[in-house]
Amino acid sequence: SDEMRKHPRDVVRVIRGFENFLGTYYKTVYAVADVDESNAPAVLRRAGFKYYQTNTQGDIYVWNKQEH
Repeated sequence: SDEMRKHPRDVVRVIRGFENFLGTYYKTVYAVADVDESNAPAVLRRAGFKYYQTNTQGDIYVWNKQEH
């Protein structure tokens, strides 16, 4: 959103927290990039998502927990 663009450092902090949350509770997560938000794919990639496929809903991204 326009309001979020005013606070890029906060967005990065939220993304990092989101990655920690995902890693704690999930092994695989799918997300649809919002077609009305031009930087949605970049934000998803920054959060560790990778492009998976395109379907009728749009571009789908997947995040997989890294096993160490």
